Amino acid sequence: MKKVLIIALALVSVAGGYFGWQWVQDHDVLEDGPFADDEEEKEKQEYLYDLEAIVTDLKPREGGERSVVRVDIELQCRDEESHERVQNHAVYVRDEILAILRGTGPEELEGDGGMEELGDKIVERVNGILAEGEIVDVYFTEMMVQ
Repeated sequence: MKKVLIIALALVSVAGGYFGWQWVQDHDVLEDGPFADDEEEKEKQEYLYDLEAIVTDLKPREGGERSVVRVDIELQCRDEESHERVQNHAVYVRDEILAILRGTGPEELEGDGGMEELGDKIVERVNGILAEGEIVDVYFTEMMVQ
């Protein structure tokens, strides 16, 4: 009796695995699901320019209290040519971002809205140095204010 039960259980497991695999194949779970190779996402990653860590003073608070920020930024470039242009002008790009940060108060960096506003300002000013539309987006991979 035990042998029959073990054999039946094994057959059910194999059949379940087979039909499960067929269902995954029929529904393109691997191609369209969360593990899919998203070409657009790959393209975004190809044109990311990683600025080294930036550490600078922020604009003093009203009471004169000073703060320091350490931020890691990645710039998403429009295409390969834009990426090369950012790489060739990295000194000017970093200088512009430092100027933006030094003119920003710590209270302006609070919340998602502050980070988004800072990112928009960086895109606008860096594109002013390079050419309009070179930088598509800014990603803050780390930020610490003290």
